[in-house]
Amino acid sequence: IPFRLTAEGGTLRWEFSDPKQVIQLRFLESDSRLEEITGGATKRVTAARFDDKVRGSDISYEDLAMRFLYWPNAKIDGEQIMILRKCWIIRVEPPAKSDSQYSKAMLWIDKETGALMQAEAFGADGRIARRFKVISPQKIDGVWLLKQMRIEAMEATRTGPADRAPTYLEVDGVE
Repeated sequence: IPFRLTAEGGTLRWEFSDPKQVIQLRFLESDSRLEEITGGATKRVTAARFDDKVRGSDISYEDLAMRFLYWPNAKIDGEQIMILRKCWIIRVEPPAKSDSQYSKAMLWIDKETGALMQAEAFGADGRIARRFKVISPQKIDGVWLLKQMRIEAMEATRTGPADRAPTYLEVDGVE
């Protein structure tokens, strides 16, 4: 599904066509806010839509927001090498009054750059629900950026059975 991704002033925007859809993520100090822009009006994506799939992919609206990166309950569970990079494995849990579809997440964070290399999000039943894995990074003008990420839905969500074929997020070019 082609889209244009822009980043400006703490905001990421996914711009889709056919049909037109704009989703934006605003990074706040202690949280993020996911919004949808339609007909010139900006509306917050509510918790009721967090586990809906974006345009039929394995990516949910909550996944775009990467809300688990803001969860306050975190601890280092170990270390592992991912794509030749030494990573911390960090376990995060949502706050007690969470509207997340996930009960916890495991994050693989590059020790040197702080980049997310992999994330596994777990459902309320304790089983893995979604896996995000960086397949390849790219360095552009001295900055490391995502080149390709694989997203896998591992089980059914509230809105229906999961599609077992992975979704790939690929960055074809940077302007």
